[in-house]
Formats: sequence, structure tokens, C-alpha cells
Amino acid sequence: MNPSAISVLGAGAWGTTMGRLLAKKGVPITLWTHESAVEQEINQHHENRSYLQGVPLPKEMVCTTSIEEAVQNKHLILIAQPSKFIPALVSQMKPFLSPKTSITILTKGLIHGQKVQLLADYFAAETSLSMDRIFVLSGPNFAIEIAHDLPACTTLAGVHQARLEEFQTLFSQPQFRVYANTDMIGVQLGGPMKNVIAVVAGILAGMNIGQNIHAALLIRGTQEMKRLLSAIGANDETIYGLACLGDLILTSSSSKSRNYWAGLQLAQGTSPEYLVKESGKTIEGIDNLEALISLAESFHVEMPISMMLQNVLFHEKNPQEGIYDLMNRQLKYE
Repeated sequence: MNPSAISVLGAGAWGTTMGRLLAKKGVPITLWTHESAVEQEINQHHENRSYLQGVPLPKEMVCTTSIEEAVQNKHLILIAQPSKFIPALVSQMKPFLSPKTSITILTKGLIHGQKVQLLADYFAAETSLSMDRIFVLSGPNFAIEIAHDLPACTTLAGVHQARLEEFQTLFSQPQFRVYANTDMIGVQLGGPMKNVIAVVAGILAGMNIGQNIHAALLIRGTQEMKRLLSAIGANDETIYGLACLGDLILTSSSSKSRNYWAGLQLAQGTSPEYLVKESGKTIEGIDNLEALISLAESFHVEMPISMMLQNVLFHEKNPQEGIYDLMNRQLKYE
């Protein structure tokens, strides 16, 4: 299998950015999309005008709508589809996937079927891949900044040390520093959890009630994340690292974050139904909320911030009332 045979499944901003990152090193990249318009934009104009407008793409990147072309005989496949589309993607991939292929999951989400699964566990269960060929990349990474070659750091997790270090070197560039980590649970679960907190941060910002409560949310949100992460087996070093606390700080502090933006819209009266079905944005903090709460309940972990957002999104609780309820919970020691 050709070690330079690499593809990215998902031609949104993040998938395109990561493909560009590798193509800049002279690595041939096949980018898969289900949208023929995106395929045409990239192959004819070397630009993804639909999702990453204004960023020129190297000629080493080619785009295809053929899943067979994107998957067959590949050394490494990057997964950049939203989590709700992962089951359908895996079904499409399976006929062409070799057990010698490695994948790196760029998506921050969960699978919520008959049970809640981390994405790496789902891939291992549904494909021919062993866990030592599955990796996860996650961190405080806005695609648009990385696409413009601004400095950023991220975490790459995996259990096979030699391959982990191989891909750490592959992804690293002077402006993109990659840290290796063997804690697959913490690196995977940090992303979905911080997305929920980021939606609430947007609600607070939209209510215009000051910075004090924003800081309190980040600290109490970190504690909420820590309770579940620790219960499932994540390491403390990961909890306070790039993929958890680092990503929480970024996503909860900028309208570049779709989750933060969604919270702003909720505070201004936009309906949850519009955000999920009509906004045209993937909002993983909403898509994965009920899966996270179900996971927390199975480990008997208290998640008051997440439960408040669940009431706002799915039980018609007014956002202002939800924040008031959090502020007036029973007093306790920190």
C-alpha cells in the first residue's frame, strides 16, 4: 500500500483545511465530497468556494464524488463528516476499506444508536479495522485560521505508538504543532462536551449579563466535563490539555464557533428547530447533547449545565429561566 495514498472524507471547511495542510507538504490528497458543485470548484478552480472561500488549494489536492476512489488502496483516511452522518459514511466505506488502512477521525461527536459510542469504538465495531489503526485529532482549531496559516496546536491520540508518532510527524508543520497522546477516551470525549458548554456560553453572551458569569461557566463547565471524563477513564492530563480545556476556552469565547453562535441565536429568540433543521450549520453541541446526557446517566454523573440546555432545546424552557435555575441550585462546597 502506497504510504503517500491519503484521502479526506468530507469537504467542509475542516476537511478541506486538513487536506490542504498535507498537500502543502507535497502529499497527494484525494478529497471526497457528496456535492458535485464542490468537486467542480476544487478541481477546476483550486478553491472550495462553498466552504472555504478565498483560500487557494494546492494542485496536489483533487476532489471526487466516488467513495470507491477515495477509500480503496489508501494508506491513511481522514474522517471529517459531521457525527450524525458517520453511520451512513461507514456503510459506504466498508466495501472498499482494507484492514491495513489507518484512519484519523477529525470529527468531534458521538454515535447515539442503541447505545452511545465514541467514534473510534464505532469504527472498530463496524469495520475491519483494529483499534491500533484508528486515531483521533482534536484541539482548539478554527479551520479558517489554520487555512490562513496562523499558528495552532492540536492533539493526536492513538494506541499504536509507532503509527502515532508517524502521523504526528506527518501532520506537523512549523505553524501547526501536534502533540501525541495515548488517551483515546479523553481526546474523543472532550470535543462533544465542550461544544455543549460553548452553546451555553453563547446564551450568556446573548443575554449581555457580563463577563463574571462567563468565567464561572468555564470553570463549572470544566468541572462538569471532568466528572464524566474521569468516570469513563480519561486521564487528568488530557482533561486539562488541548483537546478538552484548551478547546473549551476557544469554542466558548468566539462567534467563529458554530456552537457559541447557536447560543447567541437562542438568547435572541431563535427556535432550536430552526438551528437544527434550517440554519445550514452543523451544531455538534446540539446534535450530541442527548447522547452525552444518556452517557452521563449510565455512569451516574451529574450534569446540571447540560441538563439546563436540554430543557431549553427540547422542553421549551426560556434560556433566561434556565440560567436563573442554575444560579439558584442548592448551595454546596466547591
